[in-house]
Amino acid sequence: MKTVYYEPAGRVQNAQWDLINYPPRGYQFTTKTKKGLLDKIVDNSFMFNSFRLQVLDKALPLNLVKAALTTTTPKGTDMIYSYNHIVTERTPKTPWVVQVEWPHILIGREPYWVSQRFLRKVEERLLGSNCKKIFTWTQAAKEALRMYPHGGVLQAKTEVIPPAMSSKPNIERTYNKKIINLLFVGSINDIHDFELKGGLEVMEATYALKENYKKIKGGYKIHLTIRARVPRYLKEEASKGHTMEILDQQISKEKLDSLYREADIFVFPSHLAHNHTPLEAMSYGLPVVTTYIGSTFGEYVEDGKTGLVGSPLESTVKYFTKGGLLRSETTERLQMVKEAQSPNYTTVEFLIKSMSKLIEDPELRKKMGEAGRKEIDGGRFSIKGRNEKLKKIFDEVLR
Repeated sequence: MKTVYYEPAGRVQNAQWDLINYPPRGYQFTTKTKKGLLDKIVDNSFMFNSFRLQVLDKALPLNLVKAALTTTTPKGTDMIYSYNHIVTERTPKTPWVVQVEWPHILIGREPYWVSQRFLRKVEERLLGSNCKKIFTWTQAAKEALRMYPHGGVLQAKTEVIPPAMSSKPNIERTYNKKIINLLFVGSINDIHDFELKGGLEVMEATYALKENYKKIKGGYKIHLTIRARVPRYLKEEASKGHTMEILDQQISKEKLDSLYREADIFVFPSHLAHNHTPLEAMSYGLPVVTTYIGSTFGEYVEDGKTGLVGSPLESTVKYFTKGGLLRSETTERLQMVKEAQSPNYTTVEFLIKSMSKLIEDPELRKKMGEAGRKEIDGGRFSIKGRNEKLKKIFDEVLR
């Protein structure tokens, strides 16, 4: 049994536990169970997120600091699997792989740090013989490696390993029904997460759908459940006439599981990328209505197959392509929040049209939901598929 040491930049992300808990055959993952002082500083928690991104990361490239100060590896480690930071030279030298959300995060999110000699220093480590592979979740992130002087070489060293989800057992749905349950899921901690993930557009579209079907005799009744922290002014508006249910307090895993099982359509027009929530919905056999960004550049939800995906909006995409490079939206977060506080009616119209199509076509809901679940159970986003890729790579690294 080979031991892989998982070394995050801060805390272990929720999306990574399915990697640590379900490793490839012949491998086991270990990681720190207690956080050191630096981990607490770099911790990517929602409560700390804005301060970290808007203040600390502007003053200092935290992920580089993390890499520089982490100089030891637990005994018995055969390979290091780092997340969002390079691995420094250690004694004894240990082979390592690195998973990156966006290539510039390894250097620092601010253009100042990218433009300095840190870029070449990071590239030297990535090109080094001990760095065996670079992993990205998307092809878009892999292509963004062109920001480095030797980007083509780094791309050849990179494998796209999409996120994987656990299968959900005993999914039973009724499709021919008049009460349609819509579900939107965001954070209950981050005050701006609701708007940044398209919650305003979801509410506006839901109001319109209710009115549209109210006028039709024997029409559909629309019920929206929001699992997120909703700004007070919106919460008060939503409570009028009991038009939707808002769950903004901590709930059990069983309750969250039941929300997905009782839903008919998952709605997620996010302005933010690298959201794995649509994949969670797919694991429950739900068709997903999302946007190009919410589907992480169209790579998670396949338009017309596992859901309906809206075209990219220039107002959102501009935050990812500043300077001609695909980059994280986090450095532009304040501007994005300001824009997201007013609904984008192009997106609202897309949601109305797409949800109406799914509401009125039970067979389409079933077909897309089953296609999404198939991708989780044994397809592109399955643990089995991911582990087959990783095992092949790990075996080659440690041969």
